[in-house]
Amino acid sequence: MADAAPNLKANAVILCLATSGLRNATLRALTYGDVKADLEAREENIFVPVYPEMKKRVPNACKNNIPYYTFFAPIAVRRLKSYLEQRRERQDGIIEDNEILFCTDDKKVKNRRYSPLTKNYLSRVLKKSARNAGIAQWNEIDAHSLRKTFEEVLDKPLIDGTRLDIKVREFLIRHILPGSILRLWR
Repeated sequence: MADAAPNLKANAVILCLATSGLRNATLRALTYGDVKADLEAREENIFVPVYPEMKKRVPNACKNNIPYYTFFAPIAVRRLKSYLEQRRERQDGIIEDNEILFCTDDKKVKNRRYSPLTKNYLSRVLKKSARNAGIAQWNEIDAHSLRKTFEEVLDKPLIDGTRLDIKVREFLIRHILPGSILRLWR
């Protein structure tokens, strides 16, 4: 589906959603500064923090104000780097820390670099990519579909035949954990 995306940004968005399990609003609230350190350190997997202050950018980000983190997988990181390289070329080589990671391209918006994609835009891009990929039920595809796919992947056996511990899976898909368990992950 990502390969059928209409552009590099959409391709990166799809892969970031699919490999992290992030919610629509949370992905749209990320800033470049949130992932900059790992990008510049040339990490294969990028640490992605989710924190309550994201709600200032996108109201439904960081559900229930519970901070957590996830990661972007190597394939998503490669596409994200390509997208950011393309974006830098259009922005005189500079992306500031407080710029939205996947900012809007809407020419009617004054400060596009600081304005997140809309929920509707993201929905349209996902449906278009799914249709282009030949998915029969393309109209039912949304960010939550990719989140559920991520959850299903976490439930599959690992290379050695074992499975991720249920608590690890719950943490990575951001199901609310009892406080004593959450402390183990900080």
